[in-house]
Amino acid sequence: MPAQAAPADPFARGVWPRVAALLLVVYIVYACAQMEISWARVATGLENAAHFFSRLFPPNFSRWELLVKGLAESLQIAVLASTLGIVLALPIGLAAARNLMPAWATWPARFVVVACRSFHPVIVAILFVIGSVLAFGVLPQVFSRFIGFATYQLDSNLRNSTMVGIVGAGGIGGTLFAAFQRFDYDYVCAILISIISVIMAGELLATAVRKIFIENLTLRQIFRRGSASVRVQPLEDD
Repeated sequence: MPAQAAPADPFARGVWPRVAALLLVVYIVYACAQMEISWARVATGLENAAHFFSRLFPPNFSRWELLVKGLAESLQIAVLASTLGIVLALPIGLAAARNLMPAWATWPARFVVVACRSFHPVIVAILFVIGSVLAFGVLPQVFSRFIGFATYQLDSNLRNSTMVGIVGAGGIGGTLFAAFQRFDYDYVCAILISIISVIMAGELLATAVRKIFIENLTLRQIFRRGSASVRVQPLEDD
């Protein structure tokens, strides 16, 4: 009967493991010296730990309503996060499989996976909390002014786009400049009418946006208010 081979020693003794163990011991001694660890500090720490654990027991369940509410919210967060994670993980996981998808699909999917694993849950939670504060605390205070500035800038850009086109950036300004060079003044008139019409349409759009987001009006209310002003205007003129 042939002799069975002896199993390999999983903890084979060699030179490098001993060197690594020695370096680890040296580093521990050095770290303890840098942190000024002494038996007195260890005894103080053990005493503080005993005092801390003595205050933990017995547990107090008198405010069980708050405890149940917090647990329910944590459970809801976990269920929603798990559901969203499962819904997103299935397509992203399939897209990241190199044996199923081409390289142009696997690389972005793997980048998303690595990016998601790089963020700690606490950091993600802080980002979401900051986004709740900005969305419900800061944004409502500055939203009206932001809409006003945005619509004003849109109106200004509609006017300035013509001037930018004249100096070579293209657009209707370049067409207008070329028409002036050809002395094609009737076409110039048509271009000017078109520019004025676009600017007026942009002004009406900006006004409608301001009324929708600032005054909380609907399109039907805006049209009704505009038609009412048109009917009242002749009476005021008379």
